[in-house]
Amino acid sequence: MLRNSTLQAKDREREEEEGEFIYPYDLGCWKNIREVFTLNGRPKSDGFKWNIVPECHQYTLTVSCIFFASADNRLKNMFD
Repeated sequence: MLRNSTLQAKDREREEEEGEFIYPYDLGCWKNIREVFTLNGRPKSDGFKWNIVPECHQYTLTVSCIFFASADNRLKNMFD
């Protein structure tokens, strides 16, 4: 129970600081499929950079993961 409530607290904290999280690679079902399956058989991406939604940047997901990892480490240190 404590773990679940701390995760919810982290979600609220992140939303207050950054606003609602937008998954950067969710272009919609059909656009995502068209990114990978093309007429020439090659994905539109080079495998390192993919098209993302306009509200995000290439490293939005990475920044979010780092934020959650640091918040998780702070909580673990509080209960040790």
